[in-house]
Amino acid sequence: MLARTPEDVGSLIREQRLARGMTQAQLAQAIGASRQWVVDLERGKSTLALGLVLRAVTAVGLSLRVETSTTPALAAGHPVIDLDAVLARARTPALSAPNVGRGTAGASTRTDAEPKARDRKKAR
Repeated sequence: MLARTPEDVGSLIREQRLARGMTQAQLAQAIGASRQWVVDLERGKSTLALGLVLRAVTAVGLSLRVETSTTPALAAGHPVIDLDAVLARARTPALSAPNVGRGTAGASTRTDAEPKARDRKKAR
């Protein structure tokens, strides 16, 4: 199976641990971690120490293989994002409507067909 996320890795380790009849406590003892750490690993927590993750992979009889991909983002099922283009758009002032961003907070959006109440009072 191809593991693309921490959740994938955790699921593979859990499946293999169960297939070998190991408890979480036994796996934890075998790799020098706590049972809670194993719980976090199997749930896909992404901030776990890589060294311990690799020990867990080995302890349940799995191996890890890393391959080069010509298009890593596409191969992983993620769209390619041009970060330079995103930043350039963020730095370019957007074309804005009149009075937008020019101290008009709370300004009326009424049209001439909707006079303010004080305008109606003056007309009386």
